[in-house]
Amino acid sequence: MTLLVIAISGYFILKKVEIDNHKTMLINMIDQFSITETNEAKMDDVVHKIKEKTGARVTIIDAQGVVLYESNRDVKGMENHLNRPEVTEANSQGTGSSIRYSESVGIDFLYVAKFDEMRYIRMAYALDSIQ
Repeated sequence: MTLLVIAISGYFILKKVEIDNHKTMLINMIDQFSITETNEAKMDDVVHKIKEKTGARVTIIDAQGVVLYESNRDVKGMENHLNRPEVTEANSQGTGSSIRYSESVGIDFLYVAKFDEMRYIRMAYALDSIQ
C-alpha cells in the first residue's frame, strides 16, 4: 500500500514539474518570437514554421481578441479569443496560462499567452505530448 501511495504521489509531482517546465519553455519561445518577428507580411509563414520545428501551436490575437494567425487551423470563422482564460490573465498580469480542452482542435492543451505591445502571442502544447 505504501509503495502504491509513493508511486501515485511521484506521478503527480512529476506531472506538475513537467507541465511547469513546458510552461517556462513556452514563455521563452514567446519572448524570442516577440523580439525577432515583426514583419506582418510573413507572419502566417512564421507561425507555421514554428509549429513545424517545435510542435507548439501558435496563435496571434489582436488587442480586441480577433485571431489574426493560427498554426493549427484557418482563422476564418474562429470566435473571439479575448475571454480565453490565458488571454484574460495575460491582459491583467502580462502573462497567462491555462490547461483546457480546445473546441477548435478537439484536444487538451497547455496554453501560455503574453501581451506584446499591441497583440497577444499564444503558444500551446498538446497535453498528451507533455504527459
